[in-house]
Amino acid sequence: MSRSLSYADAVRILGGSHSKTVTVLERATGGLLLAATAGGSGLAMSLFDAKAELAQASHLLVSDLSDRAAGLSRIDRTQRLAAGHAALVVGAYFDALSSIRLPISGSALEISGVERVTLATGERPRSARLGDLGRALLHSDVPIPMPHVPPEVLLADVERFYDRMSDAVAEFLAGLAAWDSLRDADRERIFEALHGHVIDRAVAGYQASFRRMAGEVPEFGFWVNLLDHQATRDRITTVTIGVAALQEMLASLAPDRIGRRTRTSLSRAYAAALHDPLLDTQGNDSGPAIPNIASSYVNPSFRVAAVGPQDPIADERWWEGQSTHDDLMRFLIGHLTSVSAVNGPLLLLGQPGSGKSLLTRMLAATLPAEDFMVVRVPLRDVPADASLQLQIEQAIFDTTGERATWPEVVDVVPGALPVVLLDGFDELLQATGVSQWDYLMNVARFQRRESVEGRPVAVIVTQRTTVADRARPTADTVALRLEPFTDEQIVEWVALLLMLAIYDAQDNALQARLGAELKRADLYERLLGQFARREVLKAGQGHPDDHVDGLMQEELFRLAMVAFAAFNRGRQWVAETDLNADLPILLDSESSHPAEATSARQGLTAGQTVLGRFFFIHEARARREEQPLRTYEFLHATFGEYLIARALDRELDDLVEDAVRQARRSRMTRIDDDFLYALLSFAVISQRRTTLDFLTERLGAWEPRRRASIRTILVGLFHRSMEARDHGRLTDYEPVALTVPARHATYSANLLLVLIATGERITTDDLFPDTDDRIDAWRRTAQLWRSQLRGDAWSRLVGTLGVERQWNGEQRSLRFFRDLSWPEADAPAADLWWTRDVLTADKQYPEFERGTFSWLTENDALRQWQTNFLCDPLDDLAHHALESLAAKIADSVTSVHGYWDDRAVSAARSLIDLWLRTSTPCAQEDVFTAFSDCFEIARRGFPPSGIEARRTYRTIVLRTLRAHRERLNRAQVAALRSVFETPEPGTDEPDDLARLTIEILGDGEEAAEQANDPKERP
Repeated sequence: MSRSLSYADAVRILGGSHSKTVTVLERATGGLLLAATAGGSGLAMSLFDAKAELAQASHLLVSDLSDRAAGLSRIDRTQRLAAGHAALVVGAYFDALSSIRLPISGSALEISGVERVTLATGERPRSARLGDLGRALLHSDVPIPMPHVPPEVLLADVERFYDRMSDAVAEFLAGLAAWDSLRDADRERIFEALHGHVIDRAVAGYQASFRRMAGEVPEFGFWVNLLDHQATRDRITTVTIGVAALQEMLASLAPDRIGRRTRTSLSRAYAAALHDPLLDTQGNDSGPAIPNIASSYVNPSFRVAAVGPQDPIADERWWEGQSTHDDLMRFLIGHLTSVSAVNGPLLLLGQPGSGKSLLTRMLAATLPAEDFMVVRVPLRDVPADASLQLQIEQAIFDTTGERATWPEVVDVVPGALPVVLLDGFDELLQATGVSQWDYLMNVARFQRRESVEGRPVAVIVTQRTTVADRARPTADTVALRLEPFTDEQIVEWVALLLMLAIYDAQDNALQARLGAELKRADLYERLLGQFARREVLKAGQGHPDDHVDGLMQEELFRLAMVAFAAFNRGRQWVAETDLNADLPILLDSESSHPAEATSARQGLTAGQTVLGRFFFIHEARARREEQPLRTYEFLHATFGEYLIARALDRELDDLVEDAVRQARRSRMTRIDDDFLYALLSFAVISQRRTTLDFLTERLGAWEPRRRASIRTILVGLFHRSMEARDHGRLTDYEPVALTVPARHATYSANLLLVLIATGERITTDDLFPDTDDRIDAWRRTAQLWRSQLRGDAWSRLVGTLGVERQWNGEQRSLRFFRDLSWPEADAPAADLWWTRDVLTADKQYPEFERGTFSWLTENDALRQWQTNFLCDPLDDLAHHALESLAAKIADSVTSVHGYWDDRAVSAARSLIDLWLRTSTPCAQEDVFTAFSDCFEIARRGFPPSGIEARRTYRTIVLRTLRAHRERLNRAQVAALRSVFETPEPGTDEPDDLARLTIEILGDGEEAAEQANDPKERP
């Protein structure tokens, strides 16, 4: 199927070479319409005489388009409709061109005898562009509607097409001999008409024709998301989409054909899958009824964009710049019925649990078998290292039990559009661990090959958003990202509410609690607990209730260790081999769970034993050399995040119990935190904010005295978190290789985060009680974290852990809290009085007095070398921003001036404030304040040795005043001058300061006049 379409192409497709309409168009264009290239003479001589005929013939091409496209194959129908759109576009331009009134007669525009001879001999006419007119009008690519292109963008493309057409007409006219005889005013009128009236009329005519055609041909509406029938729109955009309505809508697009056996067997298998339960209950008929796929599918919102190799499609911030849509099914139908479907892959992105796989199952089951030949390829079940064609053929065999080659399957019903659904590309990445960066390129090559062979094919690839950068998009890739469910969709049906429905199905458990507050942590506890209890009862009947509760706790604890296995490796998923290494160490080997012995006898691995019983665990599978490769993840990330918080809550509770037992025996020993250290020394929990939310909710439910006890324990653990330790039985637990400093840094950071989650007040006085300089102790600890935390853990920690600078008596202190404002809120402003340990005015140190001093205790050269040494990107940016200023005025960055009771500023900061206020709209008083600060620093600042820096600073300030005197009144200018006329006692060369002032500003009278007379301002 062609990637581009010209008007001449459209005429060939719609009329054929011998139709009456084509005969009319050929006559109107001097026989040049269907030529491979078009000269300008024949068209030029008849253009203005035949323009109305051209318009009429163009409309005739599409007058019965709906009837002529009926019964065609999907491929031919799409090509015919795309050609009809091209005819609409050009016909609207001919319509508009026929309405133009020229200030000269048509005969005056005919080509002269001399020009005819020139053309006959092959020479170019004066304009050297006479032949370009035919090519522009007949053989230029016409914009084609595609569903990922917004209607306003399509309309802008059409308008630009018309502008190019008018350029070609204008250039043709300018190349005729008669053009020279026209007055300038007439030439201008012609040009304005071509680029004004003609384009406006053509755009309006195109819009009217398109909307009319969209009412007759459904695809036109789907291509640009225009559906005038409200009832149809309502049925498509319903949140829980009805399968019957979707099938009815799709059937309206399909010709009346019947597929043969291979096609039918595929379609039958996919359709039957709609009646499968949404959740795999492992053959267990007890418990709540699980709804089937057909009644449970959610139609999510989405964002879509044409992408290329350089687009950061794994970046959430990039996607935020794309528009959100809520008509996914309408888009997909538009895509599969447009020419864009076969030009490149559609990459379907989403987070785990967003419904990617379910969507492919819905499409496979509902796309009409007479119009689309669908093959769904679960990439987890086909050989990972096989070619794309072999993977497709394997999927056909797995579904139908029949062996068939790809060409044989496609040829079963000629003309049906093959649609290949490659589901779970991220599973190949996870399970195999092999780079697949060229995967989409291979898909595009497959599509190009098939188009050349006359078998154009549409391909949809599903992939998790977070690993989308592991495969480079091609130039023709369209990426679609499924959005998290909106509030409206949540009200109707989402994964969480699906679980609510299942939970409520037993004894109306949820409705029984209506009216009571149901927190999210409480909800997850009840939902997961219910399913854990079901598995316990299924594994062994007749347990006492208290025994069942204990086994249920063990089940949830095992799942939590799975969540930690993924979390501590910095992923949302975990490989089976990693689980088999972790679980024997973390789980109690003497577990009394009855399923353990059974699983061992069945040859199940540790991972299969723990995870095989739960529907909310997604198993990603792939095959390499016939060996199964498995990874596991929770259907939604919040399941794992809750289980991590739950396990931490349980371990903290055990620590309190241990402390209570020791107190009763009056034998207080060190709290055994080996297990807590094992869990919390590999990844910082601020990387999962939801985990911290859940933990805060659970700890918030503790009784106050118990919460105070765990605070005391955690503070004590923090005090010795940097000490050497013996890990005991957990020595072999190492999900990732970390150095000892890195593990200690991670553990101490996590202890502080857990302390914050308790809701108890925490300050540096609590964390560093035995240190004289607690702020310095905090700084050293924070620098350790910064140096040792991996990936983006440091930035997540900074964005989660709030730090408030305050005074505790005469000592500086920091209060720590959960900060929910980052990154939207501004960071707190720097308080250099606090930085330099200078108290408020009523509690001053004897050696300092606010309003009377400045200091230069930091070495600016050291700052610069330290930045070079640390190689931190943020430090480098700050160094770069200040580099020129620091070089021009030595120590301006590190010299701080405190001549005011309410603030202290550096010399560099004062200059930057001045430049900003004088260069932007600002109140006059604010400008005056900025000048006053700089003049005060220029008068009193800089050390005695800084003669050159001091003079440079003064010169800059004075020249700034000279350039911006109009921002001040006469009294303000005089007040500033008076600062330099009364230099600080003991400062250098008072006369030099006065001379510099006069040299730059002039004498006082001249300056005053210039301040109030704009004519006198330099």
